[in-house]
Amino acid sequence: MNHRKALLLTAVAAVSGCADRTEQVGPLVRDSAGVRIVESRNPVWAAPWRVAAEPTVSIGAREGDEAYEFMSIVGAQRFGDGRIVVADDTQELRFFDGEGVFLHAVGGPGDGPGEFRRISQFTRLPHDTLFAFEMFQLKGSILDENGRFVRSFSIEQPTGSFRLMSVGAFANGDLLLAPGAFSLSRVDGPARVEREQQSTYRYGPEGGEPVVLGPFAGREIAIHRRLRGEGFIEGPREFGTYTKFIASGDHFVVADNATYEMQIYSPDGVLEAIFRRNHDPVPVTEDDVAALRAPRLANRDEDGRRELTRYFRDLPTPPEAMPRFGWYLQFDQAGNLWVIEYERPSESQQRRWTVFDPDGRWLTTLRLPDGFDLMDAGDDWVLGRVRDEFDVEYVQLYELIKEE
Repeated sequence: MNHRKALLLTAVAAVSGCADRTEQVGPLVRDSAGVRIVESRNPVWAAPWRVAAEPTVSIGAREGDEAYEFMSIVGAQRFGDGRIVVADDTQELRFFDGEGVFLHAVGGPGDGPGEFRRISQFTRLPHDTLFAFEMFQLKGSILDENGRFVRSFSIEQPTGSFRLMSVGAFANGDLLLAPGAFSLSRVDGPARVEREQQSTYRYGPEGGEPVVLGPFAGREIAIHRRLRGEGFIEGPREFGTYTKFIASGDHFVVADNATYEMQIYSPDGVLEAIFRRNHDPVPVTEDDVAALRAPRLANRDEDGRRELTRYFRDLPTPPEAMPRFGWYLQFDQAGNLWVIEYERPSESQQRRWTVFDPDGRWLTTLRLPDGFDLMDAGDDWVLGRVRDEFDVEYVQLYELIKEE
């Protein structure tokens, strides 16, 4: 049965009432000029997924054995046999068994095979292959499931792009990169808001010349007068919208949070599907603006606060509504797409995620533990990073509970 036929049967079954886990008739699925559009009004699962109250595995320590002391965790992945590998700013990959007991470490700082200068992204590719990317060196390294070095490659910065970062890899080993920062060609008056255009770049397993995909809408940038001195400066707009990218398998996702919509593209940049979910706009209030600015005002004296307050008054007006979702996207091991919800400044430690299945259905929206940074997920578990009151980092595994 092909993918399109399977999707249509899923939709028909939901409409006919066969999906007894849901309180709705299922998503609306239609075709528009060859693009499959899936619109969900409600989640498929009537009861939200949730995580257990306590982690089943916690790796980390304030002091003692250095194998459990992390400097700054870059990423963590879990293998099918339960082992967990953690990439840390020590430039090591540390391997632990399913109970969180240290096994061995590989890597370390350097330029040799299997060594790193600064790992910026770390993930798992098909067949439990590990991939580490160094953004400032524009270097990718492939390692096997035990951390043995396989190969590395360097890429050349495309003309006109700025600070590329890895946003995933395709099943054939091609790498997708996108700009990790913004840069406008013209920064002067009047004060205003612009939205940059940006492309993504697909590289083969050996680097070489990229295939340029796009352009796509980037992030909203506010152009305004400097706090001190003459002239204008650019920066992200307060509560502005932006676009996130992620690649996996045989597609990549372009997620523009001006709307609650995920655009699904083939590796060649052909739009194949659009996933949407019902989402009421959340207004930006004066309290939200004040909460966003409060940390910048907190450590200034009275004159400094007056100066910064005048500066805030000169900024472009914030938008009327919040972005529809937040900064992070994550694929789990079943191919479901996790999308973090946008957080008000007063909710910065909350972690709420919406999950779409590979066919674009909105499955659930769930809350992860406060301060939990999701790094990997399976059918019945989530893995991520937390910090304690002393800012010590831990990798923790929680059971993921799905009630019928």
